[in-house]
Amino acid sequence: MFSSGCWIRNSDVHLIYDEYQRRINESKSILIGDHVWIGQNASILKGSYIGSGAIIGLGSIVAKKIQSNSINVGNPIKRIRENVFWDRQSSHFFTEEDTRQHEFYETDSSQYIFKATDNLEKWWENITAKPTFTNQSEIMGFIKK
Repeated sequence: MFSSGCWIRNSDVHLIYDEYQRRINESKSILIGDHVWIGQNASILKGSYIGSGAIIGLGSIVAKKIQSNSINVGNPIKRIRENVFWDRQSSHFFTEEDTRQHEFYETDSSQYIFKATDNLEKWWENITAKPTFTNQSEIMGFIKK
């Protein structure tokens, strides 16, 4: 879930070279897991790696690996809480009574907790392998994997 004003950049846009004419700012892939919440005006930069269930706070700048089911904020970004999950229901118009009624999560939270082998590790292994495809069915098999 992305709020407004978010940026995702897998490169620095302009090329930068060292004195030997070698490029020093290569583009890098960005991986975002399942059920991630990106707060307003957050920026996700090249090489970022956001685990499933993670929350990225308003105005944060991500340029590293973010743990699944964690809250991360700031510039530079810092993990402030672990072992959390979030629900899409908005509390913007909650009354005090509504807030009290939602003190505990009353539904099955298993769909939001990503405790198995980190799915981003699996994605990263597949994407960095940079396979070559010869037909549509190979592409679909890769996506399903």
